[in-house]
Amino acid sequence: MAKFKVEKRIGRMTFEGTSYDGLEVVTNLDISFKLLMEIQRLASSEDNKKILEANNLWCTEVLRSWNLTDENDKDIPATMEGALEEVPAQLLAVIISKWAEHVVEPEANLEKPQNDIATLETLVSHSQSN
Repeated sequence: MAKFKVEKRIGRMTFEGTSYDGLEVVTNLDISFKLLMEIQRLASSEDNKKILEANNLWCTEVLRSWNLTDENDKDIPATMEGALEEVPAQLLAVIISKWAEHVVEPEANLEKPQNDIATLETLVSHSQSN
């Protein structure tokens, strides 16, 4: 039997046709199942510290880059601090939801707007309320 090499995929998500037209986000699409389950477990907690931990994992293990700037055209870093302190909660929920849909459906077209996934939206909404 020939070996099959698993290559890590990078996703470049765009948001044409939405109110976020022009936004580009680059993420890791292939994370371990263990990491995915850990993010979901932490995100579904009612403990704000665990939800922040889920955000930290997503930002450090999944998020690679984006072209976000603030109202003064200053780049918003693609880090946990940038995501949680400078990005509107609704936008971050859209980004995370679109990524989550591509992880579950790897053949999905990364150029199409995607529906939200409630489990990972919790990750954003609870951490933004701190």
